[in-house]
Amino acid sequence: MILQGRASNTTRVEEIMTANVIVVSPRTKARECMALMTEKQIRHLPVLDGGRVVGMVSIRDIVSDIIADQDFTIEQLEHYISGQ
Repeated sequence: MILQGRASNTTRVEEIMTANVIVVSPRTKARECMALMTEKQIRHLPVLDGGRVVGMVSIRDIVSDIIADQDFTIEQLEHYISGQ
């Protein structure tokens, strides 16, 4: 708000909030969320299930999940290669 020259004590939330919020479902894949966040240049996605907010996913959540998945894959490949 400060960067827009607005004062917090006189600015209503509706003046600065996002009107058309992009949402995902609990069944949306992490990579789909990452693509959506990148495309729309957003850092948070509300998670709706049956029209009800059930959570919020951040870019940090998505990156952590993808890294953990890649670490697991690397570990499995290392075991396969070494024959253990």
